[in-house]
Amino acid sequence: MNTTGGSLALLTSRPSKSAEVIERILGAGMIIIGKTQLSELAGFKGSNIMPGWSAVGGQTQSAYTTGDVDLTDRLLGHSSPSGSSTGSAVGVSAGYSPLAIGTDTGGSLITPSTRAALYTLRPTMNLIPQDGLIPLSHLFDTAGPMAKSPADLANLLDVMATPKGGEERKFHSHIIADDFSDFKIGFLSPEKWFFDSGLQRPVPEATAQIKKDTQAAYAKMALTAKSFNEVELVSIDAFEVNGRHSFYDIQGYDNQDQLQNAATMTMSDEEHDFLLKHARKVGRDIGIDKTLKEYDVDLVIAPADSPVNLLVSAAGMVP
Repeated sequence: MNTTGGSLALLTSRPSKSAEVIERILGAGMIIIGKTQLSELAGFKGSNIMPGWSAVGGQTQSAYTTGDVDLTDRLLGHSSPSGSSTGSAVGVSAGYSPLAIGTDTGGSLITPSTRAALYTLRPTMNLIPQDGLIPLSHLFDTAGPMAKSPADLANLLDVMATPKGGEERKFHSHIIADDFSDFKIGFLSPEKWFFDSGLQRPVPEATAQIKKDTQAAYAKMALTAKSFNEVELVSIDAFEVNGRHSFYDIQGYDNQDQLQNAATMTMSDEEHDFLLKHARKVGRDIGIDKTLKEYDVDLVIAPADSPVNLLVSAAGMVP
């Protein structure tokens, strides 16, 4: 099938074979209903392009909003379907398919799934092969599942993680818990973790509802969890070092006219390695791992409409 990444430059592109993850799901007997409309080139063609838009397919619309996407609402505003795996999330939420696959570099599974009321999971790096994915960064790129239930999500992930012709893996679908009684849970406050006004135009009523509903969900979890306490996590500002953003810059773009900048980038190997180590340190060593150990929790829950996904991606990057 044509694989364009939403780019007119690849309009007639037809790969010689399917991506490895697609071969796996086909080998397991799954039926592919169609391909989805994602943000062009994983959302990093250029600056300030609305998530879910591509030159080939136009603008993807959320199944939960009416009217067109409000371009004054900013990239992750309340009318935005988010991205970059926009069409995968919208397709499932609209009922076109019970399952979908998207890709993720720094939130591209989490944020569109949140806007589409779906379950998703960013797999551990190298659990799902990158072979055949349109690349952004081999350090962070992974495919992942989207579904309307945890069971469907786990079953699809098992198939995606099973090599073609190999013995089916059941390690995800067999560990779904009935409640939180075995978990010590830490949570991040919705009063502190949210997208800033540069990404999301403030709507006081919507913000108040998000905070209220998040706190209500936290209260339900607290009823059955072994422990449930607020924790602190390093700010994403910690990615800044020597005037550069270590998470963004090591991927080959600086969020302004990304393609041109990537083509002319002159970063040295030494600087690249330094930024890579710093990003890993922020996401893992002084970030998520530190919080898990310091607060003695098994997992950390956070508002999905927040930059926490950058820390998750940095923590899980290829060693």
